[in-house]
Amino acid sequence: MIGQGVLNMNTISDKVMFYRGALVPMAATFAYSILVMIYVIIRSSLTIYGSMPKGERSLILWLNGFSVAYSVMIFSLIMAMVSSLVGAVTALILKKVLLHFNPQFQWNKVLIISFTTALALLTIHYLLLRIFLNGYMTFDYPETFLFWWGFPAVIFLGVVVVGSYQFNKALLGQHLKGNSTSN
Repeated sequence: MIGQGVLNMNTISDKVMFYRGALVPMAATFAYSILVMIYVIIRSSLTIYGSMPKGERSLILWLNGFSVAYSVMIFSLIMAMVSSLVGAVTALILKKVLLHFNPQFQWNKVLIISFTTALALLTIHYLLLRIFLNGYMTFDYPETFLFWWGFPAVIFLGVVVVGSYQFNKALLGQHLKGNSTSN
């Protein structure tokens, strides 16, 4: 039932939300991986360049770049699969929450709802990491915390807020289009 300011929940299907929710985090994972790869290659190459004699550097530098790129590629493929599942579930949760708490499609409510939802999901994620990986990984060092959780969390937060805003914009456009054809 479409009422004044309320949209039918089936206008953007769960299948579309699941697909888009899976695609965006995969792209974000690959973008973050490329930045990390460039950083690691430059940093390790500078160390190699400074510590090796002039005639022996070129092959080692080439192999260093290849080994880092290969490792990052394999790890980012695994992380992209995991993040796509998390993103798809997040998109479905956001769809339900936004349609329930923001039937008038107000952009300021979208920002508050998406930010709060993202923070809640990030808190759950952090707690799960602490519970399951406590013996294997430490977040006591700022570099480790930022690399493995902090920067990806900021990316996740940004993707959720921007994605929710775009979803709200699409819903508002469909709502306005539906009202203009019914008049």
